[in-house]
Amino acid sequence: MHLQNTANTTLPEVQVADKLTAMITYWDNQLLCRFANAACVSWYGIPPEQMVGKMTINQFLGSMYEHVFPYIMGAFEGREQHYERSIPLPDGTGVRHALITISPDVVNGVVNGIVAHVADVTRLKLLEQQIEDSNRIISSQNNNLLNFANIVSHNLRSYANNLEIMLGMYAVEDDPAERAQLFGFLRDISSNFKTTVRNLSDIVKVHNLGKAPLQPVNLNSYVVLVLEMLRTKIDATGATVVNNINPHVEIDANPAFLESVILNFLDNALKYRHETRPPLVELTTLQVGPETVLNIRDNGLGIDLDKYRHKLFGMYNTFHGNEDATGIGLYITKFQVESMGGYIGVESKVDYGTWFRIYFRTSTQAELPL
Repeated sequence: MHLQNTANTTLPEVQVADKLTAMITYWDNQLLCRFANAACVSWYGIPPEQMVGKMTINQFLGSMYEHVFPYIMGAFEGREQHYERSIPLPDGTGVRHALITISPDVVNGVVNGIVAHVADVTRLKLLEQQIEDSNRIISSQNNNLLNFANIVSHNLRSYANNLEIMLGMYAVEDDPAERAQLFGFLRDISSNFKTTVRNLSDIVKVHNLGKAPLQPVNLNSYVVLVLEMLRTKIDATGATVVNNINPHVEIDANPAFLESVILNFLDNALKYRHETRPPLVELTTLQVGPETVLNIRDNGLGIDLDKYRHKLFGMYNTFHGNEDATGIGLYITKFQVESMGGYIGVESKVDYGTWFRIYFRTSTQAELPL
């Protein structure tokens, strides 16, 4: 390869190379640059005339030289090298994903230099990431669907078996008192079946809504609304609810979903209260970049997260043995928060209480009052 005279930019091969968006450079066996096309400016902010015959590859690469060195040595040993890496833009505004090929220039069995070809594959990487994200979502939805189908099948089979047994016993029982008791059992089965169908219907309705339409809403106003809804229960349990939410923060949320989310967390804080102390619930907000975090802390029973963290937001998972626990509240709440573009964090300790952190998109960022 004869590129030492490429200061002459009128050469056809140089003009062709300068039309390419990929960066092409040639480095001799002393690691001195002997050719560079115009794309070096957009990739590294260095024009070819400052490189050819003046700059070594370690000067050109700077802090990246240490990472690239093994590939350079591999090429000088006669092996073509291929690798990917992210390269910062010259203006510092971001990075480009590059597919890099370093080829040895071999003449009569001797490596005289190496040719580096650097192609921008950012769009391909973004597409690859989108495909991975889509596959992850599809996999999650398939798992949810399978889980839902298994639960429906199990529940219906259980009710059908119980109903069949009770009807069989009722048909052969002559004692009026026993028949009355069996009829009561049948009524309980019917009532529980209606509750199960209603719960499953709620889950289906939430999933059918898909991604919730969002609008700017005042977070504190919805907390106040829910506290009024729970006023009777708060008074009955002797609970203290401390609302330290910044009254000026607005978030992007679906009003119906937001009300449901706040209601479920606060209702749970009262439902799973500790038997030896009155409930204490504290609500605060925190600004984290473009997100508003709603913190809800309680001093209730707490949850053994080492044991149950992976089940916490699953369907029909309960942890304290409460008779009125359905096991679908946190499942629906998680779906609602995620459909609004948020997510939930949780810390808990048995006998001490639970701290839920609900992350929302932020419409306006207001400073928290002192």
